[in-house]
Amino acid sequence: MILMSGLMLLLLQTAACLDRFCRLNQSDPCYAALGHKLSLLMVLDTTPIGSVQVSIICSSSGVMRASCSSEGDQLLYSWTLNGDTLMDGNSSIDLNEGTDGNITCSVKNHINHGQTTISAKPCSGHFNETLC
Repeated sequence: MILMSGLMLLLLQTAACLDRFCRLNQSDPCYAALGHKLSLLMVLDTTPIGSVQVSIICSSSGVMRASCSSEGDQLLYSWTLNGDTLMDGNSSIDLNEGTDGNITCSVKNHINHGQTTISAKPCSGHFNETLC
């Protein structure tokens, strides 16, 4: 009798879940009858990109370092100078002391993307930080 009750309960749960969407991270079981549709939804815990900020620092050795920051998860960075690709993957990049032009940092993840462009001027004996 107990076996029969358990089997009926399983069949009722199966019938109630037909064409059901199940999440991979859900704690309750999800059933579908043999031959019926069961869809799994994968939910990724990722934060969208916030505002993109770029800073440039001139070092005493004459090297310019551009750094990019943003809020978010699983960020991918790419850089351009006057529209030409410089480098992909790093949140900072070293530039020659004579670099002049528009430098753009682009940040993306699978939710959204953002970018900021600032004007880079050659270091001229001062070693200040420019934030944009």
